[in-house]
Amino acid sequence: MKNDVAGARERCTRFAHYNWVSLAGAAYRHFKKHGHGALLLDWKSMEAWERDEGFTLGVPYISYHDSPEIQTLIESYNPAKQIVVFLTTDSEAVTSTLDGGPGIIKAGEYMSVWIIDPPFPENLS
Repeated sequence: MKNDVAGARERCTRFAHYNWVSLAGAAYRHFKKHGHGALLLDWKSMEAWERDEGFTLGVPYISYHDSPEIQTLIESYNPAKQIVVFLTTDSEAVTSTLDGGPGIIKAGEYMSVWIIDPPFPENLS
């Protein structure tokens, strides 16, 4: 994986736009149950999608982060129109969160968080 944050954001946005219905639906269901939060995505799943390989899209949700900057971002999006994506190379953190664990991301693993607008803003009121 490249450590190019701008490139990672662009790639993640393409992935989110292509999978918007599934991701936005999951994000909104989680929001209704847990409040503001972010979808936790595994870098390997995104890369598998880029290679047209099959992958399972289990989308865990985090509603708290101990970084004030990330927590502010998580709390600032509009859940009716946007999603927040937390992308990491730590596949174990994503899997443990799906299984109900804490989803702690190991030191040294890549992670970034973005608010992503829908691919079709003209359709939103």
